[in-house]
Amino acid sequence: MTTSTDTLPPASPPDLAGLRAQLQALLQWQARHAGPAAPALDRADPAAALSHFARTHGARWEGEQLKLWQRVEAALVRQLGAQTAYPLHGSLAPFDALDNGHAPRQGGPVGLDLAALLRHPACVLDEADELDLLIRYWEAARRALPDVDLDFGNFWRDFEWAALAWHLDRIATEAAPDRRLLAHVVRTATRYIELKPLTLLIDAEGLLADGFTLR
Repeated sequence: MTTSTDTLPPASPPDLAGLRAQLQALLQWQARHAGPAAPALDRADPAAALSHFARTHGARWEGEQLKLWQRVEAALVRQLGAQTAYPLHGSLAPFDALDNGHAPRQGGPVGLDLAALLRHPACVLDEADELDLLIRYWEAARRALPDVDLDFGNFWRDFEWAALAWHLDRIATEAAPDRRLLAHVVRTATRYIELKPLTLLIDAEGLLADGFTLR
């Protein structure tokens, strides 16, 4: 399997002010659709996205590899299922204007929408900038949305796990996975013991053969 390493354009310096404005617009949209009068939403099924990845990249898994994936999948489904569900926009991209008229179709972890802005392969952030953006969002979200975790460490962990699920779903749709997506996956998986087997599976599929980087 080939990667898109040779065709990926170099990363551009991020527009931090633009991202802050996007996060503010997203929060306003979320607050509008998360009020008590808002209609109930079906919850996004994390298992469906993970199964998509397993079908496209794990067709040859068997024995120990299959057991490793089942452990990772179970941990992700359990962790994402325990997160509070918020309205999901689902049509976000960094530096694009947010469609305020877009109606949510599903609810799920807020990290799924945040990942589309902060961990999109077109948006390469230093971790210090990412933390600053996410802390600003979290501080505002605690006032605007119900049940936002008061501990930023927990909020960060939930974001990372939801972002990982978003990355795996995106990788599953691409014929040649973006090396920056792979870099995000590996970086997150190495931080959490339950997710570390994922790096072995990705390596076994040859997805790391050309190397990877966030730049």
